[in-house]
Amino acid sequence: MLAVALVVLAAIALLLFVLRVNRRDRQEIEGLVQENGRQENDLVARLDQARVDYEQALRGGDRDQAQTLGTVYYQRKTDYEYWAAPPLPLPDDRHLTSEERQRQEQEIERDNAALRSDLQARNEQLLEQDLRTMTP
Repeated sequence: MLAVALVVLAAIALLLFVLRVNRRDRQEIEGLVQENGRQENDLVARLDQARVDYEQALRGGDRDQAQTLGTVYYQRKTDYEYWAAPPLPLPDDRHLTSEERQRQEQEIERDNAALRSDLQARNEQLLEQDLRTMTP
């Protein structure tokens, strides 16, 4: 009877520990999600303001100012698009050697750099196109 009581008590203690850890993990995840939302809101606000400033400069006819503000806008657009791009799925690396894991990390870094470069090149082309169509 005493052994059963000890087992039940141990099971209850383990359950309480698991619930406490799960609650703490859930709170940490909620905090990360909220921070992620704040970061996105900040990025969107800066992007929107840069877009408004850039569009005003395009309508104003000052090519130098439009170039400067367009560079800012498209850089922020690149940052936002890069940030908002879906992440690459991480492979299950539990069974990988450290060399294989390092090779995968380098591939991910290369893929991320290529994504940023592609976004930046496309946005630079859009800036050039906007400036070409700008009315003097």
